[in-house]
Amino acid sequence: MGDEMKQLLWRLVVLGMFAAMPLVSSGMTYTRFGDTLILSGPVETADIEQLKDQLVPEVRNLVFRGVSGRGGYEARHLADVVGSAKLTTVVHGQCSYMCVRMFLFGKQRMFSAGTRLEASFIDISASILAKTGQAADVDVQFFRSAADIPYRYLARYVFALDSEKGERPSLLVFHPDAKTSKGSFMGCEKGDFIPACDALSDVDALSVGIITTRERFTHPGLQELDEIKVPAPSGVADLQDRPAVPTLSDNCAGKRYETFLRMEKPRAFVVSKAGGCYSADAQDILPYRQAMEACQKKGKDCRFYAVDDAVVFKPY
Repeated sequence: MGDEMKQLLWRLVVLGMFAAMPLVSSGMTYTRFGDTLILSGPVETADIEQLKDQLVPEVRNLVFRGVSGRGGYEARHLADVVGSAKLTTVVHGQCSYMCVRMFLFGKQRMFSAGTRLEASFIDISASILAKTGQAADVDVQFFRSAADIPYRYLARYVFALDSEKGERPSLLVFHPDAKTSKGSFMGCEKGDFIPACDALSDVDALSVGIITTRERFTHPGLQELDEIKVPAPSGVADLQDRPAVPTLSDNCAGKRYETFLRMEKPRAFVVSKAGGCYSADAQDILPYRQAMEACQKKGKDCRFYAVDDAVVFKPY
């Protein structure tokens, strides 16, 4: 059975069991399954009232699945809405800025069991004022009160900007059982990939109160597609060598491929006959599928060049 048919059947089963009806507005998408409301997509100002309407008394769990946006006004008001409802909040996939502020206002806070441990994480960063290179006061107050993150880590990784390079620092927080090369809690001064971050091994998400339980949230509505199969190693080149694909652009064969080699596994590097390249890694929910589908949306004749630690490319 193909993935598209599996996805269709799964959706029909879920819709039949839970009467889930996605509500799509100009901002977030709202999908309700009984006592669980799943949010996804970009946040807009209209979502403040929309979320109030969606949080009927039956809703006890609020899942953030790809929620995006950086508006300070919306963040403050949406956080208040979530806090007033006394919900269990859940991170499924990446949760940054707007999502973080809503998530931390949950009465109980959890990671989702619907992804690999390394594919659901919280990216804690602040709004940095261009004139001073420091965090906005509202963000300083929020992070100092929302969790018990040591101030030395907030000051170094959240509240300051590298004014020369314009790089935004952040804290990356995973479930305590996640196995990345730098553990489950790390500080990234340059917004770089995990291998360049600093492991902060004296704290974890549970010990500082970012999550309230080690248990992970399970729900049929968070089922993901299966990962796609990838080719076996081809032996046409060494992984560390510059890709010898005649049609590949210099940027892809150089800087983009070097970036891929720093990524966490599982990871994939996909090339197109037109010269483009696409990559994904452990922090993506389905890295092999996501890299290939990103290529197929923009290019033709897409092929895996490297997967994890092996070159799998077969020449055109």
